[in-house]
Amino acid sequence: MFWGCFTYDHKGPCYIYYPKTLEQKAINEEKMDKLNKEEIKDECRELFNIQERAKEAEWDRKGRAWPKNRALWEVFWKNNKFEKGPS
Repeated sequence: MFWGCFTYDHKGPCYIYYPKTLEQKAINEEKMDKLNKEEIKDECRELFNIQERAKEAEWDRKGRAWPKNRALWEVFWKNNKFEKGPS
């Protein structure tokens, strides 16, 4: 049932999203592209490097050999960048 969203003077947990216009979609895609190119990519690169250094330190601390197949930046970036939704 849908009773939880109806209360007096209070917006409930439900919200109706209206379809985006083509203009809104274009603006949002430009923003995502800009963020991916400038800010997010740099942050993800830094996070990836930190994670790799932490893994290397852990392997050294335990006296283990580093694995032959290491994590790739391209895979990390593909999994962490902003994705464009369905058109």
